Amino acid sequence: MSEILKDDKKVYTSYNQVLEDIMKNMSENKKFSPELITENMLKLSTDTGWTVAHELAIRSELPEKFQTEDLIKYKDKYGRTVAHVLASNNKLPEKFIRDDILKLADNRGRTVAFELADNSALPEKFMTEPILKLANRNGWTVAHVLVNNSALPEKFMTEPILKLADDNGLTVAHVLVNNSALPEKFMTESILQSADKDGLTVAHLLVYKNALPEKFITEPILKLADDTGWTVAHELAFRSKLPEKFITESIIKLVDDYGVTVAHILAYRNELPEKFQTADILKLADNEGKTVAWMKEQALKKKI
Repeated sequence: MSEILKDDKKVYTSYNQVLEDIMKNMSENKKFSPELITENMLKLSTDTGWTVAHELAIRSELPEKFQTEDLIKYKDKYGRTVAHVLASNNKLPEKFIRDDILKLADNRGRTVAFELADNSALPEKFMTEPILKLANRNGWTVAHVLVNNSALPEKFMTEPILKLADDNGLTVAHVLVNNSALPEKFMTESILQSADKDGLTVAHLLVYKNALPEKFITEPILKLADDTGWTVAHELAFRSKLPEKFITESIIKLVDDYGVTVAHILAYRNELPEKFQTADILKLADNEGKTVAWMKEQALKKKI
């Protein structure tokens, strides 16, 4: 079968012809023979523009001598280049890891840099602000990808990078918190207030992860509310983590869209200080008519 590929008289006119002979050759010889390939063969493609070069790249069998500037830029109808495929297998030659190649994007906005970031293989020298800000059509950036893979060194975690948000408002900081990896030095008021499209702030998420140090708990942070009115104070109270010094009348009267106050939660947890168990507090009712007093009764029933 290798003779068929070597025969100059055999003219390949389709992607399938080439792949069929290559696969048969590999089957018979138990290995891939790169000397059997010509550049013209590599350019043959399917109806979608997926070339023999793409296919060999995805199989990690593309001969190095053919990995040229011209060839790695071949793209299919979805905009996916051979460089994308090589990068996805962490096989993109170092000489091609440069800004212009990293910025090549497919029709979804997914760049070659994304592919390397997915493999945690983007060299640090290319973790520049322009590269980290490259975004796909959903707004997800290279920085999001690196952070999601725990592959963004702390020295690149600047406030502008941490505030990068996708189309759902999910910031790089949100992703760091999800991975329990937001350094304390970046827990600034500005970062803590960053919210996604549902109003969920970085502060909410830190509380959910039991990772918001008390020194960052301030009244403005406690009053941050998501789109349902659920505040950071509600979340802390729900987790029995609301510092006593912040259990003030203004905080316990914070109310969400369902009429649930922080006082309701504290009462249900049997953590409402006696000094706030006044008539006006106890009669506070949610949208279902459940009062703080009723919540307190439920807490007592749980103890019995």
